[in-house]
Amino acid sequence: MQETVIWILQFYNKNDKIVGREINVPCQNRRQCKETLDCSENTCQCHDTDYWDGIYCVNRKTAGMPCSSQNECQDDFRCLNESCNCQVSEYLDEDKCFQRKDYRSPCNATVQCKDTLTCFDEKCQCDKSNYWKGNVCIQKKSVDGACILSTDCKDNLKCSNGICVCNLDKAYWDGISCTKRPSECEDLNYTVDGVYPVYPGRNTKRTYVYCIMRDNKKWTVIQRRYDGTVNFYRALFEYTQGFGRVDKEHWLGNMKIHRITQDGTHELSVHLEDWNGNQRQANYSQFSIESGNLYNLRVSGYSGNAGDSLTYHNGRSFYTKNRDNNSCAKKYRGAWWYGNCYHSNLNGKYNGTGSTGVVWNDFGGVSLKSSIMMIRRR
Repeated sequence: MQETVIWILQFYNKNDKIVGREINVPCQNRRQCKETLDCSENTCQCHDTDYWDGIYCVNRKTAGMPCSSQNECQDDFRCLNESCNCQVSEYLDEDKCFQRKDYRSPCNATVQCKDTLTCFDEKCQCDKSNYWKGNVCIQKKSVDGACILSTDCKDNLKCSNGICVCNLDKAYWDGISCTKRPSECEDLNYTVDGVYPVYPGRNTKRTYVYCIMRDNKKWTVIQRRYDGTVNFYRALFEYTQGFGRVDKEHWLGNMKIHRITQDGTHELSVHLEDWNGNQRQANYSQFSIESGNLYNLRVSGYSGNAGDSLTYHNGRSFYTKNRDNNSCAKKYRGAWWYGNCYHSNLNGKYNGTGSTGVVWNDFGGVSLKSSIMMIRRR
C-alpha cells in the first residue's frame, strides 16, 4: 500500500512560532496567510480592492492620490504623472471615470467634453473662434482663407466661392474684423479737426474730407470759402466731381454729397461771417441732394440766427454756367440750386459786388467774407 505525503509549508519567527504566509505563497485557508492577505485560488493574495505595498495589503487609491505603479490605483483609474487619474479620453464624476462626450452631446461642464470641445448651451461644441471638422475643433479662417461653409470662417465673414470674405454690406477687413467703411466724419473714431479718408455711401472708392469736431458732433465739410483763392465759377462736371483742397477752399462734389446724405438722415449747418467780423449760423434738421444730373436739393427744419435763406431753394435743381436753364448761374457768377433766382448764393464770386458775391440774403444781402457748409448723420 502506497503512502500519500502532504507537505505543509509553515513559516516561523525567531521564537519558533508559526506566522502567516507571505503573498503569492500556497495556502488552504485564510488563517494560513499573513494579516491583510486572503487565500484565493490556493494562494495568499490581496483582496481585489487592495494592493501589496511590500508589507501589507492596503486599499487601492482613488483620483488624485499619488502612485508609482498601475496596481496601486482603483480599476477605473490609471497611474498617470505619478497620480491616480482618469485617462485623457475620460472625465471624473463621483469617483468614477466616464468617456468624454462627442460633438453636440449633452453636457453640464466642459470637462465632460472631448478635447478641443467646450460645454456651451448644455452641449459639447467648438468655441466661437473654432469650427468642427471631422473629430476636432479647428481655428476659424480669416479673410481669404479656404472654406467650404460659412461656419468655417470667422465672425462677420462668409464663405464665397471657397474663400472667406466680409459678410457685412460694404465692409472691409481691418486686420482684426470686418468693419463698415466710414462714409463720413461721423463714422470716424477721431476727435481732432483735420483731413481724414472716408468712403461716401460706403462706396469702395476712397476720398478725403475735412472734419470739424464740435460738442461731440463730427461734421463733414462740403463747402468752404474764406480767401478767394479758388475759382467757384465752374462747369457741372467739376461741381459733380468736386474741386479745391479739402483743407482749404473747396466744393466736396455733388456725387459725394449725394452718397453721404443717402446713408441715413442728415442735418446741415451753415456758418457765415461778414467783413466786420459778425458771425451767424443757419441750421437745418433735414438735408440731402438727389442723384442724377439735376442733384435736386432737399432741405427743411431751419433754426439759427442767420435767417432762413435756403428753404426757398428746396426742390430746385443744381445749375452751373454750362447748364443754366434760368440764366441765374451766368448772371450771378455762381453755381447753386437756383430758382428765380436766389435767396442765397454761397458759390458766387468771392468779394464780388452787389448780388454777384457770396450772399445770404437774410444776413445783410451783401457779399460775405467766409462761409462753411457742413453735414452730419443724425
